[in-house]
Amino acid sequence: MNPIFPPIIRGIQDTAEAVGYTVITANTDDEETKERDALRMMQGRSIEGVLIATARRKDPIVEECIENDIPFVLINRTVDRDGVNAVIIDEDFGIRSVLDHLISLKHTRIAHIAGPQHTSTGFHRAKAFSDYLRIHNLPTDLIEATEKFTIEEGRRAFRKLLARDNNFTAIVAGNDLLALGCMDAMTELGLLVPENISIAGYDDILFLERMSPALTTVLVPKYEMGSQATKTLLEMVGGASKAPVVLRMQPRLVVRNSTAVASR
Repeated sequence: MNPIFPPIIRGIQDTAEAVGYTVITANTDDEETKERDALRMMQGRSIEGVLIATARRKDPIVEECIENDIPFVLINRTVDRDGVNAVIIDEDFGIRSVLDHLISLKHTRIAHIAGPQHTSTGFHRAKAFSDYLRIHNLPTDLIEATEKFTIEEGRRAFRKLLARDNNFTAIVAGNDLLALGCMDAMTELGLLVPENISIAGYDDILFLERMSPALTTVLVPKYEMGSQATKTLLEMVGGASKAPVVLRMQPRLVVRNSTAVASR
């Protein structure tokens, strides 16, 4: 249901099918039980390898693949261990680009609605946010973590953040769905984007440019990430004996009209 994943899956399918492979896709709703069931199902179909887009920072599925010598590549997220192949985003670059943009607009009280901290995307984006504001001698206490990357969690986190501090002028959301939740909460409270608070997302999912206001966000090369991860897996399946590598793809800031010069 997260719109970031269809383009990733399309990149996987196009690359795999071009060389004669069939892709089996399993949706797990980010639940460990469903992930284990999906892996069992795939093993029963004599799979050649697995692409994992749901990894937690400590993930038993990853450990099971290692123990059973199942070739795998992580996409979009990675784990807190060495020796795995992963194709992820340069989160530091993405967060720096959006903070540079907001700081150039005279924002000094910037908040972060962070994604789940058990995921590498949620954790590393929040860390990059804190680290970069610290370098600029700006406050780093305006962070509210969520349980899931969903609109409802963004709405809840925004209200919680506003209840303890109402002086921030901009928000960097951990992904676009969280940003949309913040915008929903602002509408409910009679606040305007960007007149009262500027908002930026992360991922650049479909149709953001058609919103009013259109959402400033960090574009993640989703299709390319899926394609590159598949190429890496196919090399492993083909017997290439390369050392595990983590490829960090570069995102790009897309400025739209949900961000503006800081209001009073």
